[in-house]
Amino acid sequence: MEDVKSRLTVVESENKSLKEAMKFTNEDLEEVKTISTNMGAITNKNTEDIQSLERNVLSLEAYTRRENIKIFNIEENEGENGNTESLVRNVLREKMKIPKEDEECIRFERIHRITPRRSSSKPRPIIVKFSHYQDKEFVWSFVKNLKGTNIGIANDFPKEIDGIQSKLYPVLKKAKKAKQSAFFKVDRLIINGQVYRGKETEDLEHYGAIT
Repeated sequence: MEDVKSRLTVVESENKSLKEAMKFTNEDLEEVKTISTNMGAITNKNTEDIQSLERNVLSLEAYTRRENIKIFNIEENEGENGNTESLVRNVLREKMKIPKEDEECIRFERIHRITPRRSSSKPRPIIVKFSHYQDKEFVWSFVKNLKGTNIGIANDFPKEIDGIQSKLYPVLKKAKKAKQSAFFKVDRLIINGQVYRGKETEDLEHYGAIT
């Protein structure tokens, strides 16, 4: 009988120790869960902060390029160098039909071809930075006169915004074909006064959030 009591005491003692161990284990588990949850929240916050920072940088970059345009398909000659401005001014007068007296008043900060020369025979685009934003807007008002020529003009945006516009261009074209009002407003496609939110925008990380 004494032996049974002794063994029972040992079992009860072991059971108590096991319960205490389980208690500490559960407490540790809860602590791990709490830490994991907090780490997840921190990770999510850091991701959101990084995305917000990226968008702020893109917005600033887009703003610093607001006086710029890109001109496509101006014939490129070997060693043109300083003559690039003359080529641009010739397009303004002869292709866009800007009066000579107005063209001569337009001032540029910088004009240059973009990207190194490649083996392709296609001329490199030209970046034009106007001294005054108003001059850019004035030139833009003559863009309609380029219809029927091979010359093209576009705003100079960061590649992320160019990517958005490139992917949504077929949607823009389709909307215009349907006689709808459609145009790009930097990182947004506006159709009939509303920001377009079709399925094509689902994979566009910064769509509608840059400016």
